Amino acid sequence: MIYLSCFSAFTIAEPYIHPCMKGFCSFKSECANKCISMGHPKGGDCIGGLDGIYCCCLA
Repeated sequence: MIYLSCFSAFTIAEPYIHPCMKGFCSFKSECANKCISMGHPKGGDCIGGLDGIYCCCLA
């Protein structure tokens, strides 16, 4: 099964939970804290795409 996402043009090394959330990247820890509060203990990273910056939680 082919999974297409907004990041299909990029190679992402880390296993991220999709869909990523637009925003939550005003400061470095904001995305990680948002993911942790949603039940993803590894936190998250901010990834820049063609249409903005997204917060992606780590699987």
